[in-house]
Amino acid sequence: MKRVMLFGALILIALAMVGVSSAAWSVPDLGVQGSVSMGTMDARFASASVFQFVPPTEGSVTVSLSSNGLVLTVNLPDSKKDYSALVMFSVQNEGTIPVKVGEILASAPNNVDVSTFGEGATIGPGESRTLFGLWISVSKKARLPAAVTVTLDCRLWLE
Repeated sequence: MKRVMLFGALILIALAMVGVSSAAWSVPDLGVQGSVSMGTMDARFASASVFQFVPPTEGSVTVSLSSNGLVLTVNLPDSKKDYSALVMFSVQNEGTIPVKVGEILASAPNNVDVSTFGEGATIGPGESRTLFGLWISVSKKARLPAAVTVTLDCRLWLE
């Protein structure tokens, strides 16, 4: 009788192990998924000013911001001589985490030289900085009037 009970217990344990193994293979992956958000990045041009060191013979250099603050446009008038201007602008961080201005991207026509400064500055949430700018040198050989378009490449402050 003890043998029958031992045999029955062994069969019961074996069936339990088969059931557990079968259930483990038939259930899809039970991977853990989730997402983590550090905050939002939202850096924009806030304002801009033009300083003309060698003014053009016709008109003046002007600057305008797009309605969303993501593009700054510098309008260059025609001139019979070379001229230069300094454009200073501020960047506002409207996000919830600090941002780093990685690069100031400027596209200019031929015979217009553009140098940028201020890259690498970090701006905290809700802050504005005015240490960015462009030095623009325009040759009288440039096809004018023309425009220089400026955008920002912002990154997380820790990159």
